[in-house]
Amino acid sequence: MSTARLRVIPVGNPMHSRIEQSQSLLETKETRMHLSLSPRGRRRLIQFGFRSVVVVLTVLYGVVPLGIYVFPGILKTLIFLTFVNKPIMANYSDPQSSGLPATRNFYIESEPEVLLGTWHILPKSLMDTKDTSPSFYESSLRGGHPIILYMHGNSGSRAGYHRVELYQVLRDLDVHVIAFDYRGYGDSSPVSVTEDALVHDGRSVFSWLKERSGNSPIFVWGHSLGTGVSSRAVSELCQEGNPPVGLVLEAPFNNMQEEVVMHPLSRVFRLVPWYRWAAVSALKRNKILFESDKHVSGVTIPIVILHAEDDNIIPVELGRKLYEAATDGRPKSVATSMVVFERELGYGHRYICRDPDLPSYIRRFLDHPEVKLT
Repeated sequence: MSTARLRVIPVGNPMHSRIEQSQSLLETKETRMHLSLSPRGRRRLIQFGFRSVVVVLTVLYGVVPLGIYVFPGILKTLIFLTFVNKPIMANYSDPQSSGLPATRNFYIESEPEVLLGTWHILPKSLMDTKDTSPSFYESSLRGGHPIILYMHGNSGSRAGYHRVELYQVLRDLDVHVIAFDYRGYGDSSPVSVTEDALVHDGRSVFSWLKERSGNSPIFVWGHSLGTGVSSRAVSELCQEGNPPVGLVLEAPFNNMQEEVVMHPLSRVFRLVPWYRWAAVSALKRNKILFESDKHVSGVTIPIVILHAEDDNIIPVELGRKLYEAATDGRPKSVATSMVVFERELGYGHRYICRDPDLPSYIRRFLDHPEVKLT
C-alpha cells in the first residue's frame, strides 16, 4: 500500500506567491463577470443583440430582394448556372473516359457561330461495332431503334455523372441516346443564354436528328430546367405538325415563377411580401418564364412525368401541378402519366435513374406510348 506524500509550502515560497496571484486573478474575473451582469451591462447586451438582429433582417428581407429587383441579371445567373462547369476535367472528345464506349462526339450548328457539343450513344446491340465513322453513326439512326433526345438541366454538362448514369440505363434498353449541351454549357459556344436561345438549341438538335432518323421513333427527355426547355420546344413542334413520339419530364416544375419562390434557397424570403414581386419582375425583364403548365396544353403526344418525393430542388408539388395542367388541358385520349418515387428511396433531384423499376416503366412507354402507365 502506497502512502501519498504531502508537500508543505512555507510562507514566502515562490509557489505560494503564484497561488495568491491566481486567486487574485480569479477574483478579478468574478468581479468583471458581476459587472457584465449588472442591469446596465444587461441592457447594453440586449441592445447589441437587437441591433444585430435588425441588421441581419434588413439584409435578408430588404437588401437581397431589392438587389434581385435592381440587378435582375443576378437571378438569371442563378437560374442558368453556366459558370458551374462539372466535371471540371471532362474530356468531351473522348466519351469513353466518362464511361461511355461506342459513343461519338461531334458538334451541331444551332445558328451561325453557335455550335453545340453533342454525344451520340449507340444502343447496346450496336456497341461491338468496329466502324467509328460519322457516316455509320448517322446511318444507324435509321435502323429502327428508338431514339431519345436528352435535354439536361442547369449547371454542369452532358458529362455530368448522374447524366451518364441515365445514359447507361437507356442504352441497356437498346435505344440511341443523343445528349447535347446548350450554348454556354460544356464545350458548346460560350455565348449568352436565354430561354429563347435554349429552346432554339433544343429544336435545332431535334431538326438535325429528324433529318437522319428515317422512321425511327424519337422521344424527348427533359430533366429539371430541361423540362422547361423540352415542354416549350415540343409544344411548338406539335403545333407545327412535326412532333416526336413521346415526352418524358423528369423532376419538372410547372413554371419558373413558382420554382423560384419554392426553391429551398428562397425559403427564408417567403414571408417577405415584396420578394415574390421582386423575383417575378426580374424574371419578366429577363424573359425567363418557362411556363410549362401553359405549354403542355399544346403537346399532342403522350407525356410521362417522373418525380421523387424527396426532391429538394424542385418540390414534387410542382410536378403534380404540371401533371394536373397536362391532364386538364389536353384531350383524355392522349395519355398523361405520373410516377412518384417514395421519399424513403432517397433519389432526390438527380438519381431516379437508380430505381430498379425505371427500365420497365420506360420500356412500356417506348413500346406503347399511347397507354397510360399505372
